[in-house]
Amino acid sequence: QVNSISGYRSKEGKTLSFIICVTDTPEYRMVANELKKQWEKIGVKLEVQYLNASDLQNVLTNHSYEAILY
Repeated sequence: QVNSISGYRSKEGKTLSFIICVTDTPEYRMVANELKKQWEKIGVKLEVQYLNASDLQNVLTNHSYEAILY
């Protein structure tokens, strides 16, 4: 169900959300912002985590991500 206050889908009080890791460049920022808008239109909260190349490589190596734009 969609929470009437936040606009996000939730179940048993838990909001449907995920974090996407993105390289911090203008192009990736543009794509990530568009993805965020699209996910939020269907009630999913998307948090974008912008990372430099080194940090993104660590995230990939350790498989420590929910979603990734690469």
